Amino acid sequence: MVKSNKMPEDPFFTIFKDPEWNCLTGTQSCNQNYIEGYLDAPIDLIDSVISSNNYSKRDTLIMPILYSIRHGLELSLKHFSVKLSDMYKWKDLPSPNHDIKAFYDYLCKKAIPDKMFREQLDLLGSFVSSLSQVDPDGQQFRFSTTVKGDVSLSDTPLCNLMVIRDSALKMNEVLRKLLYRLDTLNDELKSGTHTKKLSRTDLKDIASRLPNFSEWADDAEGNFTTSKGSVQKDYDLSNNDFSKAVDCIKKSRELSLLIEYRHEVSDIDINMVRAFVSECKKTKTSICEFSGLGTDYWSLDRSKMYDSIRLEQEIHKKLCEIYDCSAVACIEALFDLGRDGVFVERYEEYYQSSLDKCKDELGLSTVVNRILEKTNLVECIKISLEYMGYKDALKDL
Repeated sequence: MVKSNKMPEDPFFTIFKDPEWNCLTGTQSCNQNYIEGYLDAPIDLIDSVISSNNYSKRDTLIMPILYSIRHGLELSLKHFSVKLSDMYKWKDLPSPNHDIKAFYDYLCKKAIPDKMFREQLDLLGSFVSSLSQVDPDGQQFRFSTTVKGDVSLSDTPLCNLMVIRDSALKMNEVLRKLLYRLDTLNDELKSGTHTKKLSRTDLKDIASRLPNFSEWADDAEGNFTTSKGSVQKDYDLSNNDFSKAVDCIKKSRELSLLIEYRHEVSDIDINMVRAFVSECKKTKTSICEFSGLGTDYWSLDRSKMYDSIRLEQEIHKKLCEIYDCSAVACIEALFDLGRDGVFVERYEEYYQSSLDKCKDELGLSTVVNRILEKTNLVECIKISLEYMGYKDALKDL
């Protein structure tokens, strides 16, 4: 009998012909997928047991339910610790074990410079305390006995699925707020608008609570003094901390508007922007009829199409002749800022990147062509200018 050299199919990881239920794993997955999975799984399991009145599964499924809740919390705390240590250049991460209390304490001691993050972190305290006391090292919910041979959960002989479900939902809500805030906090850091104690969001809140800058020196009615005291109390700021916050607000194009402290953008010539955009708008002529069902491409007017191409070529040539790299880079930077939805403090970064492209061989022509192609050019430039404080210029665009 001849033995076959053919390897048997993998019982778990063979890919079925129908891709409907294929799942992304490995390099096609990410850390957040693991977190979301372990947060959702216990809720789905509890709902399945309760909705079907499947009492026989209570005492068996409770273990994977509790383990998943704890593991989702553990993965979240580790994710926060690693991401924040990378963002703020911390060098003292806890040992990579299953001690959720150690990771929670680590985050609390860091006094993360964001009020919302600290407040949500405080709300996690009771959940961390409960799970770390009952299962301090991640063994109790996985094995019936510990490595020392003791009975797992010997001091917790009874628990309730409804109570666990409600608490898990509350914990998950806090964790998801922290996950979202972590991403937005990372974006804010790139803007450069922050201090050692305050995030950009904190600074925006502070700016919104202060009177107009012109009232600060006189302060006849005491509005500035009252607002300053309130802010210092809420954010635990010394006079020096408050001064640093004010300096940061003044430097921010967007936040300075909240106290009516005019921040001039030296690289932007509004008259140039108006003229440039006006030329670009001439190319946005329709060459198809539009009905209630959408664009009718069968009604394409070829003569209009050729006229449109010629017009765009003429305007492209005109723009390249009239405007230099600096002006074109300004227009592209304003467009990209508005399109990407990033903070306007990053204007210089976007401007420099566009300027570098323009100065390459054939770069100016290529960038102008890209600008002319954008159907949402005006809308995106308006967004940027509004956040920079040029509201008066929006009417003319």
